[in-house]
Amino acid sequence: MNAVIGLTQLALDTDLDERQRDYLKKVLTSSKALLGILNDILDYSKIEAGRLDIEAVDFSLEDVLRTAADLFSARAEEKGLELFIEIAHGVPLSLVGDPLRLSQVINNLVGNAIKFTRGGEVHVRAELLDRTEDAVRLRVAVRDTGIGLSKEQAERLFQPFVQADASITRKFGGTGLGLTISKRLVELMGGEIAVSSIPGQGSAFAFTASFGIGAASVEARARGQGLQNLRTMKCLVVDDQETSLTILRALLESWHFAVTTATSGDEGLRLVVEAGGREDPFDLLLLDWKMPGMSGLELANRVREASHVDLAIDHPPTIIMVTSFGREQLLKEADAATVNAILTKPVTPSDLLDTLIRLQNPEGGSAPVTEETFRGTRASLSHIRGARILLVEDNELNQQVAREFLGKGGLTVTIAGNGQEAVDAVQRQPFDAILMDLHMPVMDGFEATRRIHALPGLENLPIIAMTAAAMSQDRIASTEAGMIAHVAKPVDPQELADTLLRWVKPTQDEVTQEFPAASGAAEADVMALERALPGFSVRPALARICDDVALYRQLLQIFARSHATTAERILMLEAQGDEEQLYQVAHGLKGEAGNIGVDAIRHAADALAVAVRNKARDHYAVLAGALAASCAASVALLGRLVASPPAVEASGAQPEREIRLERVLPLLQQLASLLEVKSLRAGEVVCEAVALLEGTALAGDFLDIDNCVQELRYDVALAKLQVLLEDLPQS
Repeated sequence: MNAVIGLTQLALDTDLDERQRDYLKKVLTSSKALLGILNDILDYSKIEAGRLDIEAVDFSLEDVLRTAADLFSARAEEKGLELFIEIAHGVPLSLVGDPLRLSQVINNLVGNAIKFTRGGEVHVRAELLDRTEDAVRLRVAVRDTGIGLSKEQAERLFQPFVQADASITRKFGGTGLGLTISKRLVELMGGEIAVSSIPGQGSAFAFTASFGIGAASVEARARGQGLQNLRTMKCLVVDDQETSLTILRALLESWHFAVTTATSGDEGLRLVVEAGGREDPFDLLLLDWKMPGMSGLELANRVREASHVDLAIDHPPTIIMVTSFGREQLLKEADAATVNAILTKPVTPSDLLDTLIRLQNPEGGSAPVTEETFRGTRASLSHIRGARILLVEDNELNQQVAREFLGKGGLTVTIAGNGQEAVDAVQRQPFDAILMDLHMPVMDGFEATRRIHALPGLENLPIIAMTAAAMSQDRIASTEAGMIAHVAKPVDPQELADTLLRWVKPTQDEVTQEFPAASGAAEADVMALERALPGFSVRPALARICDDVALYRQLLQIFARSHATTAERILMLEAQGDEEQLYQVAHGLKGEAGNIGVDAIRHAADALAVAVRNKARDHYAVLAGALAASCAASVALLGRLVASPPAVEASGAQPEREIRLERVLPLLQQLASLLEVKSLRAGEVVCEAVALLEGTALAGDFLDIDNCVQELRYDVALAKLQVLLEDLPQS
């Protein structure tokens, strides 16, 4: 089935007539439906045979829930449903367990909730039940306002091949195995699953599970530093959904904000005016965009207008718009002077915290956190300044990130592109430590470590694993090979510095003077990158390279150039069943994308790599497709960034460039052909067109087409392109 799906997807990416395309689309849809049935049966068989193991790796619960939200948000939007994610206070940021199997349970419950809910909401909530020094017991509940279940239906729901009743099977589809598999997985994670429901009002599925507590992560440190830099504010939250109000109120109050809520735009405007009249105005407004009556955008405009003409509102608040639908449309409608930021539902704690810190520090952004981080790492590395480090890494981008960080810390870095080069390098010159990637061509890190330690005098040379591989068997294998520590990618600067300090002996002639502090990125440059790269973790990526914006842009260019065809390669490898190469590509992408903040690729690559290492072949097609889509979208977005030249200094308007029809027409016609067949290559070609049309009379009209392609709205882009082509002279 994996081969059928992969080859059908590749066939759809070729020139076809409408009838052929229709046939292949039906083949693809039917194949995916059959694959879902096979997946359920295979998982059930593995569980029955006792062959399904639960991993124990570090992971972020928020990442798991965010991935589920990303997976189902489009389906929820299509049905007009609100999807909420809530993490209760006290739940650890970093856990130890099996994120793939946890995701499988959550995705099944959320998918069912959306499938059986015609209107209203789906609410996912994680809360802490018990905690010991090194373990926690959590409860995750998925509540919907769907069709509900009778007591009799609920009692037999977790039996294999059973759904609520035969009519549901016919109307909604499915095998009736999803909940049975979820029940067994929950039991393997040391928990239980149950359902409570009222027919016609909705259902609530809840399960418990036990996890270890992860080591202090980058996210945890960033969250702690962020809260230290967060100024409390008087806040008004306006949303017609009671669940949304409850979640946002609890989150903001946990940060010691004074919170008032309103359920309509009219009520919100009244509260703003009344607070101004008491000379106790709101500092922050969190507004839902689409509400009955006065919308959030209309309310924001009224507040801004009132602040100019009404003395009662002399303190213009910060306004954040929250939306479940059409973020791109809101971006076009909202004036930057009216709305300070836009958040997409479901809002996670990290999303809101990062946005608030950025808005509270418009001049410095997150610079205080970054500068504090690098002061600490530079101070740490000063004890081993001048140490000779061999970095063994086959990826050009990862080499540059690590070399930049270590070099600015005063260390001398030598690069080896694979294990064999590392073995050769240690025989030419001495090193104080080696940072070793695990999976490389020619010779992997395990074999290289064994060979290096077998050389005379190098038996005790510290070799530290530095890899995106998070699997427990990788850690065990690296220890057995002789590696003494493990640093995960994307690299946390302080973790890497602390690890090197543990194993590298301080130099006798230690230099004590301080290196000059990192200059820090201009906030305007950082915000411009964030606007151009929605969904990228720009600031954490900059933190890894000492806020060097020019270097970051260079790394993004390298990534876009080197992965122009990676999406097609992933689909091809999955279709061919080449597990080794598929793992290598996913593994490499996880670390590389993580270093430069491409979170969508990092999460998708991690999920695929874990599945391949676990031989979960029934999940390959879906996970490979998700990774390929993330790659194509991100590379296209980066192509647009790379194609955009720096802004011209305000020294007079540039003359409009002439349109070179002999080059433009063939390119636009090629783009039209690719859009017709919905080829991912359209993203690459549109970037070429943007660069070619820059500064011409067509640049403004083409911007809409470019945006549609980046959002994968190929039909709309094609319609706009055909109009543009009709207006061009055909020569």
